[in-house]
Amino acid sequence: QPGRGEEPATGQVQHTDQTERSATGQVQHTDQTERSATGQVQHTDHINVPGWIYFSSSTYLVSTERLSWLGAKQYCRDRRSDLVIINGREEQDFVEMIRRGEEAWIGLSDRDKEGDWKWVDGSALTTKFWSSMEPNNYEGGESCVTTGYAPTDGRPVVDVINTWNDQACSKTFHIICERKIPRDLFN
Repeated sequence: QPGRGEEPATGQVQHTDQTERSATGQVQHTDQTERSATGQVQHTDHINVPGWIYFSSSTYLVSTERLSWLGAKQYCRDRRSDLVIINGREEQDFVEMIRRGEEAWIGLSDRDKEGDWKWVDGSALTTKFWSSMEPNNYEGGESCVTTGYAPTDGRPVVDVINTWNDQACSKTFHIICERKIPRDLFN
Protein backbone atom coordinates (compact mmCIF):
# COMPACT_ATOMS: atom_id res chain seq x y z
CA GLN A 1 0.00 0.00 0.00
CA PRO A 2 1.61 3.30 -1.01
CA GLY A 3 1.79 6.16 1.49
CA ARG A 4 0.04 9.50 1.15
CA GLY A 5 1.05 11.24 -2.06
CA GLU A 6 3.04 8.28 -3.38
CA GLU A 7 2.20 6.99 -6.82
CA PRO A 8 0.93 3.39 -6.88
CA ALA A 9 1.76 1.09 -9.78
CA THR A 10 -1.57 1.95 -11.42
CA GLY A 11 -0.42 5.53 -12.02
CA GLN A 12 -2.94 6.98 -9.60
CA VAL A 13 -2.01 9.41 -6.87
CA GLN A 14 -4.43 9.05 -4.03
CA HIS A 15 -4.73 10.69 -0.64
CA THR A 16 -7.57 10.95 1.81
CA ASP A 17 -9.11 14.34 2.27
CA GLN A 18 -12.79 13.45 2.80
CA THR A 19 -15.13 14.75 5.51
CA GLU A 20 -15.40 12.07 8.18
CA ARG A 21 -15.88 11.90 11.91
CA SER A 22 -12.82 10.36 13.55
CA ALA A 23 -12.87 8.08 16.59
CA THR A 24 -12.34 11.20 18.74
CA GLY A 25 -15.42 12.84 17.21
CA GLN A 26 -13.45 15.44 15.23
CA VAL A 27 -14.72 16.25 11.77
CA GLN A 28 -12.14 15.59 9.08
CA HIS A 29 -12.47 16.67 5.44
CA THR A 30 -11.28 14.46 2.59
CA ASP A 31 -11.07 14.50 -1.17
CA GLN A 32 -9.57 12.25 -3.80
CA THR A 33 -6.85 13.15 -6.27
CA GLU A 34 -6.27 10.90 -9.26
CA ARG A 35 -3.68 10.87 -12.04
CA SER A 36 -5.21 10.33 -15.47
CA ALA A 37 -3.68 8.20 -18.22
CA THR A 38 -2.05 11.36 -19.60
CA GLY A 39 -0.36 12.01 -16.26
CA GLN A 40 -2.53 15.05 -15.39
CA VAL A 41 -3.69 15.28 -11.81
CA GLN A 42 -7.47 15.44 -11.67
CA HIS A 43 -9.41 16.48 -8.56
CA THR A 44 -12.76 14.83 -7.86
CA ASP A 45 -14.98 15.34 -4.84
CA HIS A 46 -17.07 12.55 -3.44
CA ILE A 47 -20.77 13.21 -3.76
CA ASN A 48 -21.66 11.25 -0.63
CA VAL A 49 -19.46 13.07 1.86
CA PRO A 50 -20.86 12.93 5.42
CA GLY A 51 -22.57 16.19 6.38
CA TRP A 52 -23.03 17.29 2.75
CA ILE A 53 -26.42 16.89 1.05
CA TYR A 54 -26.68 16.29 -2.71
CA PHE A 55 -29.23 18.24 -4.76
CA SER A 56 -29.27 19.07 -8.48
CA SER A 57 -25.54 18.94 -9.36
CA SER A 58 -24.32 20.51 -6.09
CA THR A 59 -23.71 19.43 -2.53
CA TYR A 60 -24.74 21.59 0.42
CA LEU A 61 -23.54 21.90 3.99
CA VAL A 62 -25.52 23.60 6.76
CA SER A 63 -23.26 24.66 9.60
CA THR A 64 -24.05 24.35 13.27
CA GLU A 65 -21.77 27.35 13.86
CA ARG A 66 -22.88 30.97 13.78
CA LEU A 67 -20.53 33.45 12.10
CA SER A 68 -20.58 36.91 10.51
CA TRP A 69 -21.14 37.02 6.75
CA LEU A 70 -17.41 37.38 6.01
CA GLY A 71 -16.65 34.62 8.52
CA ALA A 72 -19.29 32.46 6.83
CA LYS A 73 -17.77 33.12 3.41
CA GLN A 74 -14.37 32.01 4.71
CA TYR A 75 -15.91 28.99 6.48
CA CYS A 76 -17.26 27.79 3.12
CA ARG A 77 -14.04 28.55 1.23
CA ASP A 78 -12.09 26.54 3.83
CA ARG A 79 -14.29 23.63 2.74
CA ARG A 80 -13.66 24.21 -0.99
CA SER A 81 -17.14 25.65 -1.49
CA ASP A 82 -18.88 29.01 -1.29
CA LEU A 83 -21.95 30.49 0.31
CA VAL A 84 -25.01 29.15 -1.52
CA ILE A 85 -26.11 30.84 -4.75
CA ILE A 86 -29.84 30.33 -5.25
CA ASN A 87 -30.77 30.01 -8.91
CA GLY A 88 -34.49 29.24 -8.78
CA ARG A 89 -37.57 28.30 -6.81
CA GLU A 90 -36.68 24.61 -6.63
CA GLU A 91 -33.29 25.40 -5.08
CA GLN A 92 -34.83 27.95 -2.68
CA ASP A 93 -37.37 25.30 -1.65
CA PHE A 94 -34.53 22.85 -1.01
CA VAL A 95 -32.52 25.42 1.00
CA GLU A 96 -35.60 26.21 3.09
CA MET A 97 -35.90 22.50 3.88
CA ILE A 98 -32.26 21.91 4.87
CA ARG A 99 -31.83 25.02 7.04
CA ARG A 100 -33.78 23.25 9.81
CA GLY A 101 -35.71 26.31 10.95
CA GLU A 102 -32.58 28.43 11.44
CA GLU A 103 -31.93 31.73 9.68
CA ALA A 104 -28.75 31.30 7.63
CA TRP A 105 -26.38 33.34 5.45
CA ILE A 106 -26.54 32.93 1.69
CA GLY A 107 -24.00 34.22 -0.83
CA LEU A 108 -25.75 37.48 -1.70
CA SER A 109 -24.76 41.03 -0.75
CA ASP A 110 -24.66 44.63 -1.89
CA ARG A 111 -21.45 45.38 0.04
CA ASP A 112 -19.72 46.92 -2.99
CA LYS A 113 -22.57 49.25 -4.02
CA GLU A 114 -25.84 49.86 -2.19
CA GLY A 115 -28.76 48.29 -4.05
CA ASP A 116 -26.53 46.40 -6.53
CA TRP A 117 -27.07 42.83 -5.29
CA LYS A 118 -24.38 40.37 -6.35
CA TRP A 119 -23.71 36.74 -5.59
CA VAL A 120 -20.31 35.66 -4.23
CA ASP A 121 -19.27 34.58 -7.73
CA GLY A 122 -19.90 38.14 -9.02
CA SER A 123 -23.11 37.32 -10.89
CA ALA A 124 -26.08 39.66 -10.64
CA LEU A 125 -29.24 38.80 -8.75
CA THR A 126 -32.00 37.69 -11.12
CA THR A 127 -34.26 35.34 -9.12
CA LYS A 128 -35.52 36.92 -5.88
CA PHE A 129 -37.12 35.50 -2.74
CA TRP A 130 -37.30 38.60 -0.56
CA SER A 131 -39.55 38.60 2.47
CA SER A 132 -42.33 41.19 2.39
CA MET A 133 -40.94 44.77 2.55
CA GLU A 134 -37.35 43.58 2.09
CA PRO A 135 -34.65 44.52 1.32
CA ASN A 136 -34.98 47.69 3.36
CA ASN A 137 -31.40 48.52 4.47
CA TYR A 138 -32.77 49.16 7.95
CA GLU A 139 -30.89 52.00 9.64
CA GLY A 140 -28.51 52.11 6.66
CA GLY A 141 -26.41 49.13 7.62
CA GLU A 142 -27.81 45.99 5.99
CA SER A 143 -25.74 44.66 3.09
CA CYS A 144 -25.70 40.87 3.50
CA VAL A 145 -28.56 38.40 3.06
CA THR A 146 -30.04 35.58 5.09
CA THR A 147 -32.72 33.09 4.19
CA GLY A 148 -35.21 31.90 6.77
CA TYR A 149 -36.33 35.31 8.02
CA ALA A 150 -39.74 35.24 9.74
CA PRO A 151 -41.06 38.77 10.33
CA THR A 152 -42.74 39.32 13.68
CA ASP A 153 -44.13 42.79 12.99
CA GLY A 154 -47.39 41.71 11.33
CA ARG A 155 -46.35 42.34 7.73
CA PRO A 156 -48.10 40.08 5.22
CA VAL A 157 -46.50 36.82 4.11
CA VAL A 158 -47.05 36.71 0.35
CA ASP A 159 -45.36 33.34 -0.23
CA VAL A 160 -43.85 31.11 2.48
CA ILE A 161 -40.77 30.53 0.31
CA ASN A 162 -39.94 34.28 0.32
CA THR A 163 -37.70 34.44 3.39
CA TRP A 164 -34.71 36.56 2.36
CA ASN A 165 -33.77 39.51 4.52
CA ASP A 166 -30.93 42.01 4.31
CA GLN A 167 -28.95 42.05 7.56
CA ALA A 168 -25.92 43.78 9.01
CA CYS A 169 -22.96 41.72 7.79
CA SER A 170 -21.49 41.67 11.30
CA LYS A 171 -24.44 39.74 12.77
CA THR A 172 -23.96 36.02 13.28
CA PHE A 173 -26.13 33.35 11.66
CA HIS A 174 -25.81 29.76 10.56
CA ILE A 175 -24.22 29.12 7.17
CA ILE A 176 -25.23 27.28 4.01
CA CYS A 177 -22.30 26.30 1.77
CA GLU A 178 -22.64 25.01 -1.77
CA ARG A 179 -20.09 23.00 -3.72
CA LYS A 180 -20.88 22.66 -7.42
CA ILE A 181 -20.09 19.24 -8.86
CA PRO A 182 -18.19 19.42 -12.16
CA ARG A 183 -20.39 18.21 -15.02
CA ASP A 184 -17.69 15.85 -16.29
CA LEU A 185 -18.15 13.68 -13.18
CA PHE A 186 -21.56 12.68 -14.53
CA ASN A 187 -20.22 11.56 -17.94
